[in-house]
Amino acid sequence: MKAIKLCLLLCCVASLSWGQVRITEINTTSGDITLTNMGSSVEDVSSWYLCNFPAYDEISSLPLISGSTMLMAGTSLTITWSDVVAGDGECGLYSTNSFTSSSAMEDYMQWASAGHTRENVAVSAGVWCAGEFVEGIPPYSFTGGAIDYCSAYWSDAVVPGCTNSIYDNYNPSATED
Repeated sequence: MKAIKLCLLLCCVASLSWGQVRITEINTTSGDITLTNMGSSVEDVSSWYLCNFPAYDEISSLPLISGSTMLMAGTSLTITWSDVVAGDGECGLYSTNSFTSSSAMEDYMQWASAGHTRENVAVSAGVWCAGEFVEGIPPYSFTGGAIDYCSAYWSDAVVPGCTNSIYDNYNPSATED
């Protein structure tokens, strides 16, 4: 019994010290993606991967705009990825190149429509909700915390005076988009 309690305690302590890297912004116009370490430990993401099926790239191979691939707790990096495209897509963040493995997927987001190739992996990993997607005008920004997942925690760009009621920044007295 003591061994079980010790094992549970060690598991809890270990989980508190793990990093939790999240995708916090996707700009499908520029191809810029921001990753943020919302955990309490340092995370080296240089050997991690991004996926917008069928494109896969290791983070260290992408142009670094700001930050470092050695993410300290609370810090961010921004990279440019030419495979993030305007219109319709997905972005999966993987700690290894096992793209069908839910244990390798760290975060996920899809825009413009649901049902992308890696959505089922994200749902199995517990980092996305089935059938959900982010809509609106890029860039898309994550508004949640370390344990918040799914489209409810994403917002689109704020365009002053937007007359389209489907967007967060809708203003019924606006005269143009």
